[in-house]
Amino acid sequence: MSERYNLATRLVLFGLACLFALTLLLGCFALPRLAPLATPGGPSPTVPAATEAPSPTIPAGTEVPPTPAVAASPTAAAMPTGEKAMREGIQKVLDQRMRALDKGDEALFMATIDQSNLTWKRVQSDYFKSPYYARYFLHAGITARVKRVQIYQDSYVKVWLSLSSEGQAERVWVYRWVDGQWLHSEPQEEELGERLLRETDHFTVKYWAWDKPVIDDVVATVEAGYQYAVTRARRQPKEKFLVILSPTYQTHPGRAGADVAANYIADLGLAIRSPESFGGVLAGNVLSSIVAHELIHLLVREIAYPRAVPVWMNEGAAYYLTDDVRVSMLRESVRKGQIFSLKELENLYILDDELQQRYALAQSSALVGYIIETYSGVDKFWQLLADEAQSRSVAESLSACWA
Repeated sequence: MSERYNLATRLVLFGLACLFALTLLLGCFALPRLAPLATPGGPSPTVPAATEAPSPTIPAGTEVPPTPAVAASPTAAAMPTGEKAMREGIQKVLDQRMRALDKGDEALFMATIDQSNLTWKRVQSDYFKSPYYARYFLHAGITARVKRVQIYQDSYVKVWLSLSSEGQAERVWVYRWVDGQWLHSEPQEEELGERLLRETDHFTVKYWAWDKPVIDDVVATVEAGYQYAVTRARRQPKEKFLVILSPTYQTHPGRAGADVAANYIADLGLAIRSPESFGGVLAGNVLSSIVAHELIHLLVREIAYPRAVPVWMNEGAAYYLTDDVRVSMLRESVRKGQIFSLKELENLYILDDELQQRYALAQSSALVGYIIETYSGVDKFWQLLADEAQSRSVAESLSACWA
């Protein structure tokens, strides 16, 4: 062979030897095999429970592409905690409420209400449709102003406010931060804390821990109402009575209307809305007068039990003995010729409308006042009331008591 041929042969053999050696080297450091893609529509491979699939080993120096970022789901804005921001935010919602009341826009009104509390939602819906609302708010141009705020519990904020129709009188409502906005709300019963008792010489108050900040003022107010009632009535309850202080409509016995700050419930006691709640009245003279009124109902119940007395005697006593005769309403009813018989006064709560009921209540208080002032005072009235509960006749009882 020629020298050129021998050189070419040697080069080819050397190249084949290098290729063979490289193949052996790659076999010793084999790359991991990728699992085959699942066949569309076919079953996914099953991984035994509690078995962790091994992570594939990535050769050193291999660049791993970054994992694509997953877009975060939108979250509600955090509750503002600065006083200025809270006041401005709540004032905006409060303005919307008052605008809705003035225009009679129920959808706009309900948009200001916390929908998660079903009892509260129903109460506010009933409130919007009630004669009380129509009489005071519809087309009346009443405004409300936030005076101060206080973060009370978690997302709940107490708001001290005033209505233009009530001068300087304050109310305390509760607002809650819900999904990035303020809504008029009330706490659920499980959020009120433990049930507590406060004993006094004359009554026992049952309340929730939520109302700890107001309990001293409430006790003092009930005591003032008690003293006023027993002084005017010239008698006192036979035993300690129960007072239930309710911070929400869900926990109020009987769930009376929005304009009822307190009521007497037979065989239970006196139910009072917390002064720092919707429908409540701040502790003081107004609430003590309301308490006195309800305590007269308690005394009437004790005297007549187990029978009932005519509504006009019961309500008339409660109004007259707390100096709440409402002379202007009495004069208006006489001027309009709206004078009711005793039979009608016995069923005054089924009269045609609320205004007629108010006329009847004023006439009932005047009638009780006439009996007391004409027939030897309040002691004789209690005697008349006890006798009427048995005789079922006012005329017969009047004759028997003043024969």
